[in-house]
Amino acid sequence: DSDRAAIKAQIVDVMLTSPRAILLQMSDTVAIIANADFPHAWETLVPELVSKLAMDDMARNLGILETAATIFGRWRGMTRSNALFTEIKLVLDQWCPSYLELFRVIDAGIDQHATQWAQLEPRLAALDLMFKIYYSLNCQDLPEFFEDHLAEFCGFFGKYLQYQNPVVEQAADPATPGVLERIQETICEIVHMYGTRYESDFPQLPEFVRLIWNLLTTRSLDPRFDVLTSKAMGFLAGVARPPRHRALFEAPETLQSILEKIAIPNMQLREADQELFEDDPLQYVRRDLEGNDTETRRRAAADLVRALLEHFCEPISAMAIQYYNTFLAHYAQDKAQFWLHKNTALYLIVSVSAKNIVNSRVVDLNPKIQIGEIFAQSILPELQEAAGAMAV
Repeated sequence: DSDRAAIKAQIVDVMLTSPRAILLQMSDTVAIIANADFPHAWETLVPELVSKLAMDDMARNLGILETAATIFGRWRGMTRSNALFTEIKLVLDQWCPSYLELFRVIDAGIDQHATQWAQLEPRLAALDLMFKIYYSLNCQDLPEFFEDHLAEFCGFFGKYLQYQNPVVEQAADPATPGVLERIQETICEIVHMYGTRYESDFPQLPEFVRLIWNLLTTRSLDPRFDVLTSKAMGFLAGVARPPRHRALFEAPETLQSILEKIAIPNMQLREADQELFEDDPLQYVRRDLEGNDTETRRRAAADLVRALLEHFCEPISAMAIQYYNTFLAHYAQDKAQFWLHKNTALYLIVSVSAKNIVNSRVVDLNPKIQIGEIFAQSILPELQEAAGAMAV
């Protein structure tokens, strides 16, 4: 026990004075010890982390925030209990005032160093961790501290959902999510949680529907945006399902815009999808059939369409059939050139043919879609094509 106490008394200081690569390993070590000892046998941990925060030292702060994000992140999968809420309350009292102050400092620093990537990148990395910590602190219940400061935090959410900076764009990799995409992914998770669990305390919901809608219509099909796009569509689907939100979506032009500008573009096979199919076709098909593509654009787009079907079955079905017929007409003109159009048409019509799916099984068919006729006219002929024909 004396050895454990000695290690815990020094490990945070050792972590913060270590090189970056070692710091990350030390942060994991602190989290492992905390998983066993915090809070009952390590009551000084959070006060020590708070005391080490330095408003002008992002390298130090990153180590502290990574440790805190890991420690608090374990609450996400825990069952609600008195002991859990006692632990969360202890952390909230010790952590939150300094956390909000650091949020303000990082936000101001991002504005101040907007043209200097060397200064901007660590602040964005810190902000990424701050948002992850925010989710963890709110995942079990809405704390009074965050309810009191919700307007200010929503200002941060809205700002970084819309954040644009050519310096960040220049540093981005088209194939991999960057720090800004990770920030926006977490914001989508936070507002999804608020919109579905704490709606009565979240009057800003309609504004975030607008912001995330705009985000979806302004992001390219680059793979770096895949997870962000999926989470953003997941938010819209979650908001669309409750009957009380009908007014946000019921205008015909709104439904048309969702299908045309959000759902259908994200159902299209991209070059990256085709490469994945060519590299491992069995895994590609298995993932689709077993429903393991939960964070792909196509699955998220299908889920969004099905969420709208719950309250707008007739208009969504009619619009989907119209797009389906248009895509098939293109395919009929030139099969070699427009085979992707038929692929999109089939994915769209299959998506709207099932109103409800449970455990990868259709439990409620859409009566507006004649799936048997579609199979006979558009799918069976493809299956009967001679070997070597273009497969849709």
